[in-house]
Amino acid sequence: MRRTAINLISVIGGEVLLRGANFAAVVVVARLYGATVLGIYATVLAFATVAVMVADNGLQVSSITEVARRPGELGATLGQLYSLKTLLFLAMAMILGTLGLFMDFTAATWLIGAFITLRTMLYSYCQLHAGALKALDRMPAIGTIQFIHCCLLLSGVGLTLLYSWTIYALLAWLLACQSFEFVLSGWFLLRFNARPKWAPLSACWRMLHRSTPIGITYSTAALILRADVIILSTLASSKEVGYFAAANIPLVMIYVVSWLLGGVALPKMVSYSSDLSVLQAYVKRWLLFLMVTTVPCSLVLAWASPSVVRLLYGTEFASTGRLATMMVLAVPFILSNSICLGRAIALGTRSVYVGTYVGTGVLALVLDYCLGHLYGAAGIAVAIVIREIFMFAVFTVLGIQPTRSADRSLSLGNAVAGVTDPGMSKSIP
Repeated sequence: MRRTAINLISVIGGEVLLRGANFAAVVVVARLYGATVLGIYATVLAFATVAVMVADNGLQVSSITEVARRPGELGATLGQLYSLKTLLFLAMAMILGTLGLFMDFTAATWLIGAFITLRTMLYSYCQLHAGALKALDRMPAIGTIQFIHCCLLLSGVGLTLLYSWTIYALLAWLLACQSFEFVLSGWFLLRFNARPKWAPLSACWRMLHRSTPIGITYSTAALILRADVIILSTLASSKEVGYFAAANIPLVMIYVVSWLLGGVALPKMVSYSSDLSVLQAYVKRWLLFLMVTTVPCSLVLAWASPSVVRLLYGTEFASTGRLATMMVLAVPFILSNSICLGRAIALGTRSVYVGTYVGTGVLALVLDYCLGHLYGAAGIAVAIVIREIFMFAVFTVLGIQPTRSADRSLSLGNAVAGVTDPGMSKSIP
């Protein structure tokens, strides 16, 4: 139990620290460079995140089960993961470059886009390393690496404020910090005798086939999360996107917390999956707890958001406070949906969780465009709340389907649970 607690703190604590440091960087971007630059930054980040998640095709999560399933073939497995990820990322980079030429990006957008895309790709490789470390039950190393990364990020934020660095200098520092995490995490893997080996094409293809269902779900989740900024960028100026992003980026942190929460609860759901009534009771306890605790907190935050936003970003971002007031109402449903997703995965009802996410993704795109076209950023803020309520309703109706495959639920459940729960890493078949 003590080791499990240490592992959980290492994985979750490290990720939370990094997200907090990155949010500090966003606040600095808003204060020093204004809403227009923040709008460009947020738009490029949204495109890059979706592109990298689609190109990854679930490999980031599948790395845990792939390594744990064949611990004696660690080098070959890492070779397959590296080969697939690199080939997919090369194709993605070509598509993004073509898109940039087609949309006639400005020089500033090209530079910011290059820094952010490279950093997002390196982050994905770091998550591959983290997945291997989790499967090897070396979670404290992850916490150590991310703590050092956090300290370096905060140092860059402080230097930027002190010496008024340009946006490019700050982005270069962020890229260097991500490169440091990549090298350090790779060094830890080498210490544990994890050396990638050349992988045959047939083995890579089989791995890609296994990772695709997870990739569809996570890519759709990324699209749902980032579509708000992407669509608004086609309807409004970069300055208005910046005001919206200042409220939306903290909400992204809530999504990250929800995914971590789902990973913590999922192992117990998998163990209860053979008894539907016990599983349902466990899920209901979680949902009741979340609603009782988060609804009052969300109402308080909705009331306090305008003052908090002015304190963080300055008076220029007064309109952001109103947007934050609306967005924060989605928090109880965001967290509850992570528990509902865990239930569907534990039951092995692939059609439920893939169908729900794809359906919500389509609805999100339609709502964002229609309400954004009519009401601008405020319309998209309302669309966020509507889509999360819709997803919760669909999961509530469809999430108790009894049809499942026990083997499939165990393997896929462990894949997602391993992201945050170290106790699952040794029990994956």
